[in-house]
Amino acid sequence: MIGTDLTGATAVTFGGSPGNDIVVDPSGCSLTVACPPKRAGSCDVCSSTVC
Repeated sequence: MIGTDLTGATAVTFGGSPGNDIVVDPSGCSLTVACPPKRAGSCDVCSSTVC
């Protein structure tokens, strides 16, 4: 995922299913995450932080 202010991201979901192994780049401008198994097609992807 590429964006801004991703530092502190603690969860990423794909259509409501949690991703695994989140790694946030120190710049806070990108993160990588393993997608959960899903059928083919599109879905909403959301990231969140704990405040």
